[in-house]
Amino acid sequence: VVLNAFPEKQLVEIEVKNRLIVGDQIEFMTPQGNHSQILRAMFALNGEPLTEAHGGGTRVLLATEHAIPPFSLVRLPMRETKEKGNETA
Repeated sequence: VVLNAFPEKQLVEIEVKNRLIVGDQIEFMTPQGNHSQILRAMFALNGEPLTEAHGGGTRVLLATEHAIPPFSLVRLPMRETKEKGNETA
């Protein structure tokens, strides 16, 4: 869930529930519609750049390509993996 939005900086603050990695495909679900994007940058609240964040309630800032309002949902689409000829999503 987006806790705070900083549209002038194109950043949102979220509480991480599942691991996020810069380069992941993410989706913001807003009242105005869904917005998919590649996670291009992520920062600790002190501004330090991060390459990944683990779940468990860590708060981070995500760079956004669209204006995302507070209380929007953030979702990670299922990652595809291949196991011995079987494809699972």
